[in-house]
Amino acid sequence: MPRPGLVALCLALGCGPDWGSFLDGREFRSESVEGRTLVPGTLVMMRFFGDGFWAYAGCNLVSSNGHRLVEGVLEISDTLITQAGCYSEEQFAQDDWLKSFVEGSPAYQFEEPRLTLSDDIVTLVLLDEALANPDRPLQGTLWTAEGLIDHGSVGFWGTELEQPPTLRFADDGTVAIQTPCAAGAGTFALQDSLVLDDVAIADEACPDEDLLRIHAHMLQVLADGMLVVDIEGTRLTLTCGDIGLWLT
Repeated sequence: MPRPGLVALCLALGCGPDWGSFLDGREFRSESVEGRTLVPGTLVMMRFFGDGFWAYAGCNLVSSNGHRLVEGVLEISDTLITQAGCYSEEQFAQDDWLKSFVEGSPAYQFEEPRLTLSDDIVTLVLLDEALANPDRPLQGTLWTAEGLIDHGSVGFWGTELEQPPTLRFADDGTVAIQTPCAAGAGTFALQDSLVLDDVAIADEACPDEDLLRIHAHMLQVLADGMLVVDIEGTRLTLTCGDIGLWLT
């Protein structure tokens, strides 16, 4: 068994055969990039899980079923990239660069909570996601619904609604509800799950069928009962069985 001092040195510098397990289950986002200018409004995100790996820079997802940290380099094998239509040539080129970068066995250094990857041109410093993007509190945050969860999939409407659907949980145990069509309110309690009670939403006509669908789905999810709460950074998901809401 390696001595504790040797383990610490390997975590920082990388040595073999494979010291990648300390990254398992962790997600990072770019803190700084030297040698390349990212498309405005984008960043680089990476997640390590088991032997798997994915990286994202704004459009297409680069993924792999294998990664290893060996002798100071990150080895990624058999990468795949999604084929989403990027909104610009610059974004498309950035995705291609990210794929080439991780395939090129970049050197790595790990000094908690930062992971640094570099090749001959680019130095990419990534910060642990939990620090870069801490979980927002359920109470006191204005949560805006952006998608509907149905049987494990999320449907996004993709365009800004004239009346955004929102939830706000107050410290006094009340929740203010706004669907695309009507306002409402209720009470809540946080136990092992979120328990809603006395939910009442105004009975107002929706201007079109798409808004009515969102309105009806929200009513179904928020009906008096228990919801599973999951907050990751700026994202909140509320689920009741196989339906739910995706909010930011």
